[in-house]
Amino acid sequence: MAVLFEYGKWVLIEPRENTKALKELLKDIWRQSKFVDTDAELTEDERDNQYQPFLKFDEERIRANNYVGFIQYREEVIEIYPKVFRERFLSSSEKPFKKLMLQHLFYWLRYYRKLKFPFNKVALEPTSIDNFPDLIINLMSSQILETISNQPLAMYQELKEAMATPRGSINFKRYIANSLSYGNFQNIECDYEPFLYDNTLNRIIKYCSRLLMNQTRNPENLRLLQNVIFILDRVLIQENEELQGLAYE
Repeated sequence: MAVLFEYGKWVLIEPRENTKALKELLKDIWRQSKFVDTDAELTEDERDNQYQPFLKFDEERIRANNYVGFIQYREEVIEIYPKVFRERFLSSSEKPFKKLMLQHLFYWLRYYRKLKFPFNKVALEPTSIDNFPDLIINLMSSQILETISNQPLAMYQELKEAMATPRGSINFKRYIANSLSYGNFQNIECDYEPFLYDNTLNRIIKYCSRLLMNQTRNPENLRLLQNVIFILDRVLIQENEELQGLAYE
């Protein structure tokens, strides 16, 4: 795990192939993020498909720009912290001061209003989190658990099913196609919307919670995510390509 600071020193990443792959990953992330602020005026560099603002690259070395956060590529995690902490971090023992940096970041997220982080009621214990990814997972899992505990979501779910007894509306186009192809004249193709707790959104939440459990070893984060999965016990999960695509959108 590499620790960088805004506009800090160059750090070596080996082998060189990893540096190239990391650069391509960041370009792809930046291209996908452009839709977030469609009204912003982009510079000439930002319109270039080769542009990414997160890191500077020099052969096998990288250096942080002015973005704070973390980047995970394969098994490598790169954490980037505000430059205000740089001198203190370099002159102190790493692990205790790293926790202090995370405490500061957590506090800033609590009162930062521009992005409207919905985490104002989350409490972070001083000794519980010691890396940036676990901090973000803690914020996400705490908010998810609070939401599904206090406001369980049931919603109308569109279903398409062949049934012996008609329900909802009959899809004649699909019925004729299946009857001619498979000879299922006795089954009527229906489209209907039952009010379900086992809906697409809850399936995505459960699926993403399992993904997050694979990315953390922090006991508190694991406890929160296990509680989420327990509450969604009646929700089925089908780890297919469609569900994965919805989860990553």
